[in-house]
Amino acid sequence: MPRLQRSCLQFWHLLGSFARSIALLTTCGCGRRISWKSALNLICYTQRKRSRPGTASLRDTGPGMVERVADSTDAIFSPSNVGTTHLGQGEASHYKELLATGAHPGDLVAGKNSSPAQQLQVFYGGAESRGNRDYQQDRHTIIEDLKAHGKSAAMGVVATEPLGLAAVFDGHKTCEAAELAHRRLPELLSREPQLFNANKGSTRDEVCEAIMRTFKTLDKEILEDAHCSKLKDCQYGGTTALLALCIGQVLYVAHTGDSGAVMACTSFDVHFPLRLTSDHKPNRPDEHARIHHAGGNIDERRDRVVSDPKPHNNRITLLNMSRSLGDPQFKRGEGEPQVECEPEVRRVELQAADIALVLGSDGLWDKMSDTTAVAIINKVKGKSQSLSDSTAKDAAQALVSEALKRGTQDNITAVVMLFKWA
Repeated sequence: MPRLQRSCLQFWHLLGSFARSIALLTTCGCGRRISWKSALNLICYTQRKRSRPGTASLRDTGPGMVERVADSTDAIFSPSNVGTTHLGQGEASHYKELLATGAHPGDLVAGKNSSPAQQLQVFYGGAESRGNRDYQQDRHTIIEDLKAHGKSAAMGVVATEPLGLAAVFDGHKTCEAAELAHRRLPELLSREPQLFNANKGSTRDEVCEAIMRTFKTLDKEILEDAHCSKLKDCQYGGTTALLALCIGQVLYVAHTGDSGAVMACTSFDVHFPLRLTSDHKPNRPDEHARIHHAGGNIDERRDRVVSDPKPHNNRITLLNMSRSLGDPQFKRGEGEPQVECEPEVRRVELQAADIALVLGSDGLWDKMSDTTAVAIINKVKGKSQSLSDSTAKDAAQALVSEALKRGTQDNITAVVMLFKWA
């Protein structure tokens, strides 16, 4: 390559790294707390990262799937029903080498130069508030290890790593759907052997399919409960569902509805958020197209899904989300429902740079940015001498209190998972 062309290419890469760094600093929203030295370190870091072994980033590997993979020494295998990963030349050669060693689809295989494995301990805490409403329709679930829950111990599957569960449910119309989901989700998950063998024999697809199967079963049970209840189906309502499964050092996040998950990450002394969910709203292009393909209608002015006419009075119902559990008035008849229950599932390999995960209902995120949530988490951690479940609960309560100060009118729920690396 001619010297001038090579110099131009290097300058282009440096300019791109500088732009990414400025974007990151802007996203962090905490420039007042970042020294010039830290900013310069971050810019240099993003440039070195192009060739530095063992560093990782998030890559979209298909619909609903995100993997964190390294730029040069790590490779990701994408199953055919998820989508293919576009690998660089170096990654493609490494991919072939890994295939020759018998690696399986769905595995993330670390390269020889990856950093040594660290032990991960997770602490859980949750908090709720009715806000300015007279009722509480939110629910949350925290189970530090599913192995000890329900029938999981009787399945004959030996799980050597903890399997932690955190979940948030935001009910609408009534609390019945959220309450049922809160009670039944751990039981249904504990019956899935793939989850308890995730880091030994189960592939990524098998784990994701187990989660999707659980959501569909839960939706079916909620619809059956609505049919058997004394409430008319137009009055029963439904719920969002957001769960995080921490299997060893692998995180699975699944959601349906508009409850959101944000991970707090760090690079040098810069703390920044990484959003892991995208709200299921009728104005989201892919959801908008899916609803119309299913024969559904959308009130474009109000951004609501329009139900089929009610049997008893021929009136309609509007819903401000495109996916949920329950909501029988949107799931009548044959064919694809207007509002479906299938979740989007994301898988992330946790690293020492990941410090926390926040799960919240829309009552939290409507009044709080991702960056503010990360700042609150760091503030609570800074006041604690050592991490514990109590620290996580204090962080969750601080998030709820801040949302209340900012004037949210909705029910608020926050669940915090703190990651301690050793």
